[in-house]
Amino acid sequence: MHREARLEIGEKWRLEVWRKARKKPIVVEYMVPVGDRAFPIHTREGTLIAVPGEDYVIKGVDGELYPIKIEIFNKTYEVLEDE
Repeated sequence: MHREARLEIGEKWRLEVWRKARKKPIVVEYMVPVGDRAFPIHTREGTLIAVPGEDYVIKGVDGELYPIKIEIFNKTYEVLEDE
């Protein structure tokens, strides 16, 4: 069952039906930053800031790096045992 919703995005785009999809079960690598200061990560979307104690850094499927908030990581990923 699709949920009806209307979302106007500018003049040319309109979304009317929300559909469901499941994230593919891929394994990603991540690191826990340490230190006492934030540091920049240059991504496809621009420069993002990773903050130790607030963010992890994930390596994407194409090898790109990006920060992710710890609470979002914990909701999205399951940590695997070291291989």
